[in-house]
Amino acid sequence: AFLNSVHSDDRMLVQDAINKAVYENKPYSIDYRILLPDGSERIVHEQGEVTFNKAGQAIWMCGTIQDITEQKQIETALQKSEQKFRTFFNNSNDPTLIYDLDGTILEVNDIVCEFTGYSRDELLTMSIMDLDSSEYASNVTDNIKQLQKGIRSIFESVAICKDGTPIPIELSNRIIEYDGKPAVLSTSRDLTERKQAEDAMFNAKLVAETANRTKTEFLSNISHELRTPLNSIIGFSQLLNSNPFGNLNEKEIKYSGNITDSGKHLLDLINDILDISKIESGEVELECEKFSLPSFIRDVENTIKHMAYKKNIEICNQFRSENIEIYADRLRMKQILYNLLSNSLKFTPEHGRI
Repeated sequence: AFLNSVHSDDRMLVQDAINKAVYENKPYSIDYRILLPDGSERIVHEQGEVTFNKAGQAIWMCGTIQDITEQKQIETALQKSEQKFRTFFNNSNDPTLIYDLDGTILEVNDIVCEFTGYSRDELLTMSIMDLDSSEYASNVTDNIKQLQKGIRSIFESVAICKDGTPIPIELSNRIIEYDGKPAVLSTSRDLTERKQAEDAMFNAKLVAETANRTKTEFLSNISHELRTPLNSIIGFSQLLNSNPFGNLNEKEIKYSGNITDSGKHLLDLINDILDISKIESGEVELECEKFSLPSFIRDVENTIKHMAYKKNIEICNQFRSENIEIYADRLRMKQILYNLLSNSLKFTPEHGRI
């Protein structure tokens, strides 16, 4: 009747244990499942032994049965959790190891061995300090203390391989329970490529800064070399335009004025070249003033008239009022309008109009 309450898959186990106790005088200690009247299943632990008389006959059997269902469930959950942890641990793509609060290495995955060049057996006889450079090894104790306060730490370090090669790494550490004791789970990531990229960016920055200084010096020097003869051209054309000897006709005076205006514009362009470096460094400043817009446009028009004449292009100035004033940087405005008109001349066919 008792065996009827035992799970069908476990009856042979129980029957065999009882038979050995009765016929071979062997005490037993076994775990098995029983079925309750409501159909639920429980796990029990049974210990039993048989008492014999002097004739060797079994007199009685005594034992205990203890419900261990919850204990087994906890053990099963722990086994599954440990199996899951080991699966993640062993299949991690990053070097991962566990060490105790004294720094003694307790477990490593295969990636650690590949990364450092040490075998698993070698690593399990070492301390975590043996894998750190001397600069960072001295910080291990302080890091462990921080972890014990519940602070997860992520920081950079330098690992030393078996062949002495230093490798920059990023470490992520946290406290776990391992074999019933607190330990440190440490995952590292190789920063070699990132550090090389950072060095390349830094070197590129130095090269760019050097090139920029060279460019600025070049612009300054070439602008100076151009300004000197240009100022002479402007000066002599202004002198010529004033007709000091009275021997120039109206057309010649007009042409000398065009030389002066074009020279001044070219000088403005040279000054603009220098402004490029100021714009890049954010140092350019606008010098705004009030001036007559129609008069300003005529000045620009006179500057490009000779270019329009070569292509037989007519420039139409439709301003009718002389009382329009604007507040702006005259030099910048002139450069903008000149660029727009120059592009118009470039893309307008012959005998066209602007």
